[in-house]
Amino acid sequence: MELSQPPRTTLVVERFVGIWPRESCGNTLVDSPLRGTHCKLVRLDGGPVTAAANQREAHLVLAVDGLRVAGSGGCNRLTGSFELEGYRLHVGRMASTMMARPDGIDQEKRFLEALAQVARYRIRGSHLERLDATGTVRARFEAVALK
Repeated sequence: MELSQPPRTTLVVERFVGIWPRESCGNTLVDSPLRGTHCKLVRLDGGPVTAAANQREAHLVLAVDGLRVAGSGGCNRLTGSFELEGYRLHVGRMASTMMARPDGIDQEKRFLEALAQVARYRIRGSHLERLDATGTVRARFEAVALK
């Protein structure tokens, strides 16, 4: 406090949860649609997702006009199918290109394993969470407006 200054509103942080690189607060006023939205992976099994230099961002897009999913694991392009019933979501086996990259392949492997265990989804604003059968968030995505 400075005697020459008037009182100011102050924020006191009582609990710090974490920092999530590459993740924004999103738009909480509008829910992004599940289908036809480019969703970049921002969190995987509770940890932040990173992209190496010259690496694509991991992302998925569920088709509007069919039960197909496409995207990237960060190293390889992905394609597959999905089933949707209410909030239940099952991603079928994913096919991918087989590009060898020294960085990012472990994260891509964990991403594919998490997708195989998705049982349902939840949308909160511009964030899409994919949960396993126990309700654990396996992957968190953020809707991205493409230019």
